[in-house]
Amino acid sequence: DAANTPTDPTARKYRIESEPTAVYYLGDSHRILARAGQLAHWQLMIDAYQGFGTRFPTQAGLAEATVDSIVEGQLALGETAAAEAAFQTMVDGEMSNSRVASAAWKLQGYFTALANAAPTSDERMPPLSKAALYLGIMNQRSVQASGGGYYNEALMRKELGEWSQVEKLAAAALEPLAELPESNRFLAKALRVDALLELRRVGEAVPLVEELRKEKPTDRQVLAFTIRTLAGFLIVEKGQVSEVPGDGKKESLMKAIEAANTLVQVAEFAATTDGKNKFNYKPWWEARVDQLYVIYRLGQVDTAQAGTHKRLIDGLESQAPKLGEEVCGRTVPLKLQWLKLR
Repeated sequence: DAANTPTDPTARKYRIESEPTAVYYLGDSHRILARAGQLAHWQLMIDAYQGFGTRFPTQAGLAEATVDSIVEGQLALGETAAAEAAFQTMVDGEMSNSRVASAAWKLQGYFTALANAAPTSDERMPPLSKAALYLGIMNQRSVQASGGGYYNEALMRKELGEWSQVEKLAAAALEPLAELPESNRFLAKALRVDALLELRRVGEAVPLVEELRKEKPTDRQVLAFTIRTLAGFLIVEKGQVSEVPGDGKKESLMKAIEAANTLVQVAEFAATTDGKNKFNYKPWWEARVDQLYVIYRLGQVDTAQAGTHKRLIDGLESQAPKLGEEVCGRTVPLKLQWLKLR
């Protein structure tokens, strides 16, 4: 209050010097009250902090903290565009990495919650994309590389279908400096293999699959990876089926059929455990596609096996005429129909 401005020069100097700290703690008090449930204090905090950097240009550290808090307050009030604009001022103003990372973490948490609350997959994608964006900024700006942060971003990018990013992030998560907990290293390796196969970089996946096999040889995902690196696999793009080659040698195909038979058994057991008929269980259909593809490839190198895959598909079709479409969508039946024509 200007009416309370001291007349004494020393007192005036002290007031001017202490004002930034006083304003900061006034806003921080509002933030504490707002976090405790008195939500009206979010706006009071924002009002106290607006223009702090302009009013007190020598207080860069406090100014950064106020913008970080403004982002939090605006998100709490549902003012998403204003929060993102405030965050952009932090980036444009070249604020410290730690503050930018802090605000980015708040934004990714907000958008993750929106994505998780979305009623449909289509509505989930836009906020998930924003969550991945801000988590990525947090990972880039954090002082200490975090394997967990890279891994979580990779999971988001996987759902968004951004496989090149998934591969890079999973690889970063596995770097020693990232200090990913040992319990998550298997998952990160599997995620990287998944990405490498999606990117058709099968050769790079082979040594990682060998590591995974040593850890969990009967894991469903590991069995599928083993089959695909040894025998290859089918993909569907824009309704068209094509092959991604694996090693393809007869010795490799014999190993692949052993893994494929085990995978089908594991999937069938899982279906029974879940109380489902195998024909209503997506992993079982996916396992059968892998198995039938290996049998088809074996038929190309062993005439005694030629055509076996067609007879097996006919048998499947007699029991499930839509070949799993009700459970898996069009991908599985398209692959099975492609195999039947070979």
